[in-house]
Amino acid sequence: MEKTLESLQTIIFTDGFRLNNEYEKSELLLKIKEELGDLFDENPTIIPIPNDAPSEIPRIILNNKNASLSCNISLSKIELSSLFQKEKVAITKEVVDKHIEHSVKIFEFLKNLLTRYKKEVIIIDVKRMQ
Repeated sequence: MEKTLESLQTIIFTDGFRLNNEYEKSELLLKIKEELGDLFDENPTIIPIPNDAPSEIPRIILNNKNASLSCNISLSKIELSSLFQKEKVAITKEVVDKHIEHSVKIFEFLKNLLTRYKKEVIIIDVKRMQ
């Protein structure tokens, strides 16, 4: 029986990420569009939540048009998910390498924006379809 993927997820934990007001969110979205527009071609979602809301709650959600790639940006972490729910995808080196390529591209972009990291570790969570 061939093993298949449901999703791949990369989480980048951050410290000092500022998205306290609409201007900072808009400024980040402009930079994302310039640098990562080829990955996230769907309109972004900005979630209007109070500044004192828990830091884990996403402030910005990005997707691509075919809903196979999403990115949730909160104050404490950035989560990138490659979603394979529309079809079963075999676990192959190419599939994992593509996700890692996207993760590294986002990590390099964020590294230029952020001043400090709690962890410079990429965690890949591979979930198999049951």
